[in-house]
Amino acid sequence: MATIKLRRDTAANWTSENPVLEQGEVGVELAVSADVPHKIKIGDGETEWSDLVYSHQVLGIPGSDSVLVFKSDGTEELMTSAQLANFLGTTTDGALNAFAIDPTSNGSWATAAWKTALNLPANTVTSLAGKAPSTSGTAILKGDGAGGTASAVVNADFPSAGATAYSASNSAQTELYTENIGLPAVDGSPTANGYTFIDSQRVPTGGIVRRINVYCKTTGTVVLKALRGNANSSVDVLSSQTVTLGSTGALTLKDGTDFTGLYIPRGGYLGIADTGSGHLSYNSTSPTRSYFSPSGNITGNNVGIGVLQTSAELNWNYDIESPRSDTRSSSTGTVLYATDFNIVGQYVVGWADVSASWSLSSSNGLAPGGSPGTNNYFYIDRQFNCSQRTFRVRVKMAASNSRIALATKVRETNYSYAGTIAEFDGANSRLAIYNQWNGGSSTPTVRVTQALPAAVVAGRDYIVELIKEHRTNTIRVTDCVTQQQTTLSCVSTINDLSGGSEDAVYAGGFQWDEVGVMWLGGGSFNVSRAVVTIPQKGPRVVIIGDSITEGYGVTVDQRWATLVANMLPPGAVVISGRGGGKIDGVIAKITSEVAEIRPGFVLVCIGTNGGNTPTKLGNLVTAIKATGAVPIIACIPAMSGGAQASINTDILALGERTVRFDTATAAGNNASGSINSALYISDNLHPNAAGHAVMASQVKIDAPELFY
Repeated sequence: MATIKLRRDTAANWTSENPVLEQGEVGVELAVSADVPHKIKIGDGETEWSDLVYSHQVLGIPGSDSVLVFKSDGTEELMTSAQLANFLGTTTDGALNAFAIDPTSNGSWATAAWKTALNLPANTVTSLAGKAPSTSGTAILKGDGAGGTASAVVNADFPSAGATAYSASNSAQTELYTENIGLPAVDGSPTANGYTFIDSQRVPTGGIVRRINVYCKTTGTVVLKALRGNANSSVDVLSSQTVTLGSTGALTLKDGTDFTGLYIPRGGYLGIADTGSGHLSYNSTSPTRSYFSPSGNITGNNVGIGVLQTSAELNWNYDIESPRSDTRSSSTGTVLYATDFNIVGQYVVGWADVSASWSLSSSNGLAPGGSPGTNNYFYIDRQFNCSQRTFRVRVKMAASNSRIALATKVRETNYSYAGTIAEFDGANSRLAIYNQWNGGSSTPTVRVTQALPAAVVAGRDYIVELIKEHRTNTIRVTDCVTQQQTTLSCVSTINDLSGGSEDAVYAGGFQWDEVGVMWLGGGSFNVSRAVVTIPQKGPRVVIIGDSITEGYGVTVDQRWATLVANMLPPGAVVISGRGGGKIDGVIAKITSEVAEIRPGFVLVCIGTNGGNTPTKLGNLVTAIKATGAVPIIACIPAMSGGAQASINTDILALGERTVRFDTATAAGNNASGSINSALYISDNLHPNAAGHAVMASQVKIDAPELFY
């Protein structure tokens, strides 16, 4: 019988050697005694051992009577109930199989909540109640980030008071949530003096900041901010920590070394105040992430944060260690975005209100205002182009004639007419998909309809989904009471235009870029939740590109990306092609798609529509690597007159893995030559089925690592 042995050593030897583990390689830190578990780290091919985070899929748990405790010095320890009791400075006479603690707002422990969560005898609860956050003893951080300064956090999914106790067998299940924003290794322009910079993206699950990468222009101090958002475009400052920037250039600030236990609650934000003159760096060239920048080193509650800054981005990114949550992935796919509108303030960033009339409340969620029409919509300010994708909302129809539509609006400038509108129409008791929408106030004509089996019921909740399955747009509505579903689909083909009119080709739009909610008429409605998902979970590679990747001129089954997917197991490939796409849009999707999907590789083919520059290509590679993926930047296919040659020169100069689509599709396989006309459709720009076949074959030749 074969035996598999993992690389293993003591903590001291690991630290002394400090190796770089290969991507996916497991290193085991051996326990010092039998009653302490082994710990593991998983390599990424770049990071040294000392900088890797423990996996927390803890080996050798001695029994169910255990919880994982995070300490203020950045270490963690698996403790039995007796060990935990000793750590807290008290005793327990009951087995601790689960842990879910929450203090009240006045700084004392809620006895009833402790007893419910811990299921401990009354005398133990009384004893533990003396360890309040306001005392000098060890405190345990409250689930929403309040409750005093914490010197320890028990990782029990951060439940609320009175919550059902969280099983200790699952308490060690954490994950590292990474926000890839600017380019922390790039020297940009110095920031202005005396502003607090707030990332525009909320943290989807509460957790502890483990690492922050910044670019330091001048030495000095900055102040880190843990923030909670409010509905009135303001934030509460939960905690602040001053950090010294001791040297210029790219810096990594670490939990336990530069700062300690900075906790961001679910739906909160991370901010950083520049207290000096231009300590930090920002990028104003094709920024992909907006931010807020209120003046001063902000403190207190209900602090106004002003308007989104979209012309530049701070050069930074950060890691937050969080409990596992369905805001990241599910058993049947991956969540690219999720938000609960019933949490006041949840939409302050990440969404855009086109008509400036939508409102939000903790009791009713998101509701439209103003006048209905295609220019009255509320959308996620992120770019999504995955070929298989679902945008899902839960909505309460305020009236039987309420009309809500899910829409996709083109974000990039090319082909703005390819937007999609899919309507749940209570007034006419139907579903409808409209002809392509240009993103403006002009309402397109209805393409297809489907009658509802029953009238819309005022005050009832419905699930409304807009589903993209390659070139098929589908709206599906589920009655949350009767569970009855109604579905309507419309196909948008993108074969050679010579075969028909443009309207027939772009029927229903392509579902490119931004997704949102639209009010088309009748009574109002209230949206409580919105989620964007893809069906794949843990894919090996994400393929990103323009119309060639999307498959213009061929069928879905004939495009090169699908052919590559067919060479791999089901679910191993995510395809994100976008007609007319350029490199700026690809960089934006590294944040909105790749960072959430977490593939092993990202294969990009971009540049046929222009827009590439050496700087942008470098930024693309940096952004991909920041997600932990390996970049493969393919040369673009041949173009008439050999126009691809100069574009591919810049791609090859990167020195990264590549795929030679140019030689595969050029006449005589000449990288600088014109197209092999036998491989192209009539526009001499897009490959035909034969051209896509040779491109897929070239991937297998030049990128064999995808198929190991």
